[in-house]
Amino acid sequence: MLSAGSKYEDSKNRFVFICGVVAGLVLFSLLRHISWWEVCLQILTILLAAFIGSMLASPETLSLIEDYDEPAELRSIYFTEWFNDQGYEIINEPYIKRATDLLVSIVGLLFMAPLYLICGLLIWLENPGPILFSKHSVGKGGQVFKEYKFRTMIIGSALGSIEGRIHDKRLLRIGVFLRKSHLDELPQLFNILKAEMSLVGPRPLRTIDEVEEGQIVEGFMQRHRVLPGIAGLAQINSGYHTDPKTRLKYDLEYITKRGSLLDFKILVLSIGGTLGQTPKSGYHKSSSLSKTKRDS
Repeated sequence: MLSAGSKYEDSKNRFVFICGVVAGLVLFSLLRHISWWEVCLQILTILLAAFIGSMLASPETLSLIEDYDEPAELRSIYFTEWFNDQGYEIINEPYIKRATDLLVSIVGLLFMAPLYLICGLLIWLENPGPILFSKHSVGKGGQVFKEYKFRTMIIGSALGSIEGRIHDKRLLRIGVFLRKSHLDELPQLFNILKAEMSLVGPRPLRTIDEVEEGQIVEGFMQRHRVLPGIAGLAQINSGYHTDPKTRLKYDLEYITKRGSLLDFKILVLSIGGTLGQTPKSGYHKSSSLSKTKRDS
């Protein structure tokens, strides 16, 4: 539950934002003889200026990323040693795959900038504070990195436990939509740009889940011979919430058969499954496997 002080801060920040929007619209109404695209640009500028101004009005909510974890470098030591002790060798991605990842991430970040702004604005208006959420996930060679997502829960929920992906009282209303549509994963384009992830590959797991599933299934660290991906073979065949043994089976199949054609097929099926709201696309049926200890 939000404290009285927190509710007051939220109300103050929204008030500052509304004042900024009203002031901008008043000035905008004084303009004459402008085309439709100039109207859209002016309105977008007003919203952006009011958004930034309202964030600056409260230093407590200025941070763009909610992150309660210890430095990733400390955790990397454990997982890289675990990976190396198993004797696995890293597989370097083909240049064409990295070039595709780089091109898609740059183009996506540029062309979807307005969508990022809209999502961030809606999150902030419902619960002023960080727009993004970072979780520590295990990547290639056991390296731990910060995986970015849009924040879908009220501030501080990362420290608690949740029982489901879309059935938690601490989920924001916009958060439910973002999770169902998978738009919460758009910030992972930054991870692709930083060469921490790829468009296609084994889905990354949080460090806490990696330890748990790695202790259940022998050889689980083989998944980290390649870069993790936004879309994966296990995801389209078995859904987001699958058991570690099945996850490993499909991930190893992908590593063995990886190639441009397979990557394209996985991307098409993943996008189609999300747009079609199929059960395997993630959040359309309850599952005991969806119970987690942190916002995922």
